[in-house]
Amino acid sequence: MKLGDFAEAISTRIWESVGRANSRPFPEARDYIRGLGLKSVHGPSGWWHYCNSGRKPADIPTNPNVIYAEAGWVNWGDWLGTGRIADRDRVYRSFEEAREDARSRKFRTGENWTSFAQSEELPPDIPAAPWNTYKNKGWKNMGDWLGTGNVKRAMKGFCLSKRHGLTREVCD
Repeated sequence: MKLGDFAEAISTRIWESVGRANSRPFPEARDYIRGLGLKSVHGPSGWWHYCNSGRKPADIPTNPNVIYAEAGWVNWGDWLGTGRIADRDRVYRSFEEAREDARSRKFRTGENWTSFAQSEELPPDIPAAPWNTYKNKGWKNMGDWLGTGNVKRAMKGFCLSKRHGLTREVCD
């Protein structure tokens, strides 16, 4: 091995150790990460995939939410530059206000709501999945949410009769 190659290998090894102990300043690290165009924390093109790819510089921590907690950390949306706020951290309208907005849109089905909730038209203070957000806070069903009164009935069972080789009906 040539002396220059050996020196470079040693220098790289030292930098990897020192880099982990001395993280890049938060604004610089965040700017670098934002420049990568990562869109999420999880998933094939997300933060954790990037961290495991071997491409992340040693002076950018794998857990920036811990390392930069007192140095500028806001949330993952800020770190990645997406602006996304985790659902659990969002502030939504009250159930009554959100339901009134949903009813004013005159949707007739849950499928109408789902399409709307996946669009850019959904206000940021109304949840896409109101059944989760408003569980135990007023949520009854989609018919109540939309104001249609329609309730999707679950099949409680089914009847078997003489057609099925039985002498009497068996129903729930």
